[in-house]
Amino acid sequence: MRAAGYGAAMSWVAVRTAVVADAPSIARVHVSSWQAAYRGILPDEVLDAMSPGQREERWRQILSGGEGSGFTVVAEVEGRGVQGFGSGLPQSRDDDAGERSGEVTALYVEPSRWRRGIGRRLLAEALDRLRSNGCQEATVWVLAENHSAREFYASFGFALDGAEARQVTSGQSKVRLAASLAKAATPHQSDSAGTGT
Repeated sequence: MRAAGYGAAMSWVAVRTAVVADAPSIARVHVSSWQAAYRGILPDEVLDAMSPGQREERWRQILSGGEGSGFTVVAEVEGRGVQGFGSGLPQSRDDDAGERSGEVTALYVEPSRWRRGIGRRLLAEALDRLRSNGCQEATVWVLAENHSAREFYASFGFALDGAEARQVTSGQSKVRLAASLAKAATPHQSDSAGTGT
């Protein structure tokens, strides 16, 4: 577990491995992030139909080991509980991915905690875990219109790699970003929200 202070607004943050008991909090962050970050990008009916209850069962399944070799980490803020999470896979799901290409599959922060360093902490931890699994490259899919997310990942060395696809629930265009894990070590100042797939 890693802890650090971030000034008066947020006195203490710890990043740790998620457990099944975190499922309700992760579901809450997941839904609130989507509804805030993707408003105006995804259709309102898609966002308004989301509920933490629907996501919670899926997260229980993932956290109980029902998703293979992936990992999920959470960021806890002192006195406020889980305020963000990130997930990844040591082997990318993409058919054209190299043998040592890992994937960041999700990275979301509670909207009231955006731009306070939580997203940077979560991504740094996810990339460290991919490196420790022998990955030499990391990829992440983001909605093409989510410029905030693209800027955030660029601060870690991610860049477009030419792959495009459609987001399943909305049909919106998404693009893949990739970074060498040898270079994706030191983030700059940007800290975005609602990033991930």
